[in-house]
Amino acid sequence: MRYIITGGPGFGKTSIIKNLNKKGFPFVGESSRNLINELIEKEGKDPREDRNRFQILIVKKRIQDFFDNNQDIVFFDRGVFDEIAYSLFYQREPTDECKKFCKEHKYDKVFIVPPWKEIYKKDELRNESYEKAVALHNEIVKAYKETGHEILEIPKLTVEERVNYVLDKIKN
Repeated sequence: MRYIITGGPGFGKTSIIKNLNKKGFPFVGESSRNLINELIEKEGKDPREDRNRFQILIVKKRIQDFFDNNQDIVFFDRGVFDEIAYSLFYQREPTDECKKFCKEHKYDKVFIVPPWKEIYKKDELRNESYEKAVALHNEIVKAYKETGHEILEIPKLTVEERVNYVLDKIKN
């Protein structure tokens, strides 16, 4: 079973996933962060400067992650459908590979973390303002809804309570 935890940047996805992992659940981390760091180290510049190239690379990575991870239960910090949202947000057409994947595949459950200003923080790779993060969040929700995914919004609670909410929902 493939479960997505997604939503706008900085709203608590990664904290939930790391805590699920501490409880023994496998996860696939935020592919774009890993790819950005890898390419900065390799090429000496931020790969997002060439948005089209970066989009192609991240879609390929997310699709590879999907097929490489089909254990009984695995959590993903974002998924392929997020790339539709990011493309549209940055006024680009999603890649053909992304559109094809999204027509043919789905995740088993999609958990969305809602915008939460009190916990939002910028960091070295997350440079969106809170308002831009909310706009991205709305595009992400739209992308999953329009592709027929059931969306479960994770309540604004402590990390442990959020983890318990997710675990309760995957048991049913």
